[in-house]
Amino acid sequence: MRYLSAVSKILRKYQQIEERPGIVFLIVSVVWDIATRMRIIRSRKLNAIRFFKANRLKASQPDVNIKFEKSIELAIVCASKDLELLPKSVECALVTLKGYTVPRVIVIVPASSVMAAKKILESRFKSPIEIRAEEDCIEADIRDDLRNKFNQRYGWALQQFLKVDLVIKSPCDAVLVVDSDTLLINNRNWLDSGSRQILTPTWELNRSYYDFLSKFGICSITPGHSFVSHHMLMQPKYMIEALQRMNCEDIADVANIILDYKFLDSASPFSIDYELYAQYMWHFHRNCVRLEKWSNLAVSRTDQALSTGDDWPASFSKYFSISLHDYF
Repeated sequence: MRYLSAVSKILRKYQQIEERPGIVFLIVSVVWDIATRMRIIRSRKLNAIRFFKANRLKASQPDVNIKFEKSIELAIVCASKDLELLPKSVECALVTLKGYTVPRVIVIVPASSVMAAKKILESRFKSPIEIRAEEDCIEADIRDDLRNKFNQRYGWALQQFLKVDLVIKSPCDAVLVVDSDTLLINNRNWLDSGSRQILTPTWELNRSYYDFLSKFGICSITPGHSFVSHHMLMQPKYMIEALQRMNCEDIADVANIILDYKFLDSASPFSIDYELYAQYMWHFHRNCVRLEKWSNLAVSRTDQALSTGDDWPASFSKYFSISLHDYF
């Protein structure tokens, strides 16, 4: 346990905005990854070389006084179990969008949670908030088929479809998609006047994601970067292009492909939201993106710092975001 605690402390340090691992960490990373391949160490959670590369990236310091002539919708798909985090998730995300026009916030929840979501959100924010039911966004036959194929992972799969459908139908320049259990702590210049946007590489490597995407020429089976970042700015025109590369015109076409495909991993089979968009951008519109440090920290929902009132963000000010996964 002491060993795991020490490793966790080191990883948390290098996830901070201003910290970057050096040559010693690189050497240890090489040894670690060789050991995991030889099964001397068994770890699916940490690819050390990817961690090193992702955390060597710098993060630009945004000028909060700049006003960009860009419209960005905020979109959050929220499961019932995350309703308690929803107000803070919306609040934090809106703060990071101060330099942009935010025509509306769209929140999608299960039909059974619509009234609860309205109660905790309405009249709390200046930007108009639209609360939609999942059942009104994706057709019943698609939902039934997804439920039959993915069983316990149905909710996880459905959320991806909801995000993609929302992005391709947006009239705005971009949509900032944020997982409801993720809180954005510090500002970023998400999208500049030339439509160049941020992508933040991560260190997860799920081969099932890339096995699927590689079939459409979107990325290789082992891409140089992964992008499961729990939040991402997406420009509708590029998401539409990505779907067209899969010969899909709408979300029903995507569903047909997903439902027919035999995935390598049944627990986490595909990423048609973050990985599809980011891999497409990196491989086909690299001049329209800039890579910046993710600087996200996984935090337990019982973390004492979260119960310190309005000053709690200061406890995490060295990170760009924190994710409060219920399985942490």
